[in-house]
Amino acid sequence: MRYLFTYLFLISCYIGFSQTQVNICTGAEAGENAATLCDKIKCLYETGKFVEAYSALMVLGNDKCSESPNQLAIANTLAANNRFTEALTVLETLAKDSKYREEAQFEINRISRLKILADQKTGTYIQNLIAVNTQYNDLVAFQILDSMFCLYDKTDTISYFPRIETLKGRFHFPQGSMAELYFGESFFGWENYADISAGFAFEDSLIFLSVLPQSAFNGNNAFEIICIGKTRKKEIRKMNLSVKDFNIMHPATVNSTLYFSSDMEGGYGGMDLYKVDFNKDGYGIFTNLGAQINTADDEVFPAISGDSIFFASNRRDLGFGGLDLYKSSLITPYSINLGVPVNTAYDDFRPTAIEGKIKYFMSNRDGGKGGDDIYSVKFVEAQTFFQNLVGRINAQGQDLSAIIIQITSADGTFSKTTSLDKDGSFSLAHIKGLESYEISVVDGDLPEGSKLALFGDEGNVIKEVPMSATGQFKFELLTPMDYFLERVENNDESVLSVDILGMIDSEDLPDEGFKIYLEDSDGELIGMAVTDENGNFIFKSVKPDEKYVIRSKVTDPNAVINIVGKDGEVISSIKPTGTGEFAYVRLSDANRIITLTNESQQKVKVADNELFNLPVLYFEYNDAKLTTESEKSLSKLVVLLDKNPTISLELSGFTDSRGPAAYNLTLSQKRIDAVVQFLQSQGVGASRLVAKGYGETKLLNKCADGVECTEEEHAINRRTEIRIYQPSEP
Repeated sequence: MRYLFTYLFLISCYIGFSQTQVNICTGAEAGENAATLCDKIKCLYETGKFVEAYSALMVLGNDKCSESPNQLAIANTLAANNRFTEALTVLETLAKDSKYREEAQFEINRISRLKILADQKTGTYIQNLIAVNTQYNDLVAFQILDSMFCLYDKTDTISYFPRIETLKGRFHFPQGSMAELYFGESFFGWENYADISAGFAFEDSLIFLSVLPQSAFNGNNAFEIICIGKTRKKEIRKMNLSVKDFNIMHPATVNSTLYFSSDMEGGYGGMDLYKVDFNKDGYGIFTNLGAQINTADDEVFPAISGDSIFFASNRRDLGFGGLDLYKSSLITPYSINLGVPVNTAYDDFRPTAIEGKIKYFMSNRDGGKGGDDIYSVKFVEAQTFFQNLVGRINAQGQDLSAIIIQITSADGTFSKTTSLDKDGSFSLAHIKGLESYEISVVDGDLPEGSKLALFGDEGNVIKEVPMSATGQFKFELLTPMDYFLERVENNDESVLSVDILGMIDSEDLPDEGFKIYLEDSDGELIGMAVTDENGNFIFKSVKPDEKYVIRSKVTDPNAVINIVGKDGEVISSIKPTGTGEFAYVRLSDANRIITLTNESQQKVKVADNELFNLPVLYFEYNDAKLTTESEKSLSKLVVLLDKNPTISLELSGFTDSRGPAAYNLTLSQKRIDAVVQFLQSQGVGASRLVAKGYGETKLLNKCADGVECTEEEHAINRRTEIRIYQPSEP
């Protein structure tokens, strides 16, 4: 796979880098001892031979390599072959080694996310285009109108389809050798261009190509983009887009805007995605697509369709390995990994998108016909998707147990009835996804203003539907991946969010727990939680409002809900205000209340000196250097401080108990200092920040030295806390 920096020699041409390096390893052989096989697995994995590495691992066994570096390679080999659960088991053991603990934890977090992606039924399958692919590196696939065109590299020759017709013009590609492109004029009559393999884009009668000038032979190794207007005999215009000493490549166009990738200065690191407007007079100002898309790694090969952008990235935190394909919105940027089967541990890149969906892409994955092969993407029909439908009709506290509802598909092919529970909740199994539905009442009456809430797997509200004037609720049931994407796009977690932890103390608790609901002071449904067998529950990442109502099925008039802190201390005990209804007042007259503006310009009330948890901050392995992802999280804090100039922060850093206590204390201080330095670099005054690292001195659970704990239990203790306060007037 070829996509970044180019180094030309007179006797050979090699473009960019690939995850796969020169292979110096061989597969497992009979009679090899364990030590040799361990080293071989590590070597095979690091050179991109994932299948061979897994085969050697099957000969050896997961638990035969005791050295930590080999254990890490074994875990990644398992993950590269979609054995995520086995990989996590290996990493749990590796995390006990203090030297590799943080790297193991990073991989645990990454592979856990990949397992969720791999388990999701996206309704996508792929097909190798055997009729088009060759044993060579097939350079690009693209579609114009109803026709697909391909280019491929036969070592020293690039072959082109003889003619491409666009909406308003024609482009003629004579077949020719690389030598002709280096030194001749056969390709559009151009001189001075040595390579054109790094990207094509078309708009109206214009063609954009990413090219390497012949000046590369003289030391200028930078790709540039050229724009040509060309008819059968006459060249209309030619516009170059270049930045001295930096690469500009992978063009994609839509509505007179050119999207491209570049390693120019001022980006987030590596190759970033940019856009620039163009017209007949030339190009406008370059705009970086921002930190929600770009990272410290490489983002390349943009493809635009509607309001969506598809691209490839080798970012490590969300990827399966090598280059993965991602989707984002041009309106509200985010990055969502397209999951399997599109992405693998190999390089998956150069997407083509049509009607908001990926249509073709390229990959050097195992099982292909050549080096880089072209794959098509198809989507399974909707009737193959089934999921559970969990919802609740909110009728302002009325008893709805006598109500019977009917859910009907829009095409009339599906219908099912069920009764509501007292609180309006219901659950229906095996409901088709990607369908439009209508819920209506067939027995009973709902009050005017009733609302339907649908819940995701984590109890979060994924859709709210008001009742129509005729008494129906109409909605579309999407796939889990679509709901996840909506949450990423619309519900970016605020710094000013809290978890509400509690326990219902009652004599009539059901054995297996039950659903409870959280409403705000206006009666709007915020979320759902399911209690465990002891009555414990948690509502995650909710706004720190003054008042909430917790509703449950508990009918015991003597029931009590105990709200607890993260250390388990009871901070509030609530008695029912009605049957199954508990009013929780977070902020009382005893608190000094501060009104703040959050990152979304909303007014939020918090208590002076209130404690909030930042999202987990990641650092470079065994170091105090923040990762790019962590800097994005801290950028929210910068916005909060900028919008609220009267507040100050006390920051505290904590580790788990693994490793020497003195080392943990020193490391936590260095890391919290790095947080302060980043905030100051963004313009936050030093007088507004107080920071201290506590190491392992303030654990939140039992996981002290010598206590056997799971990785999840240790993770509770690794945290960064912020305390917001308003300094007293002098």
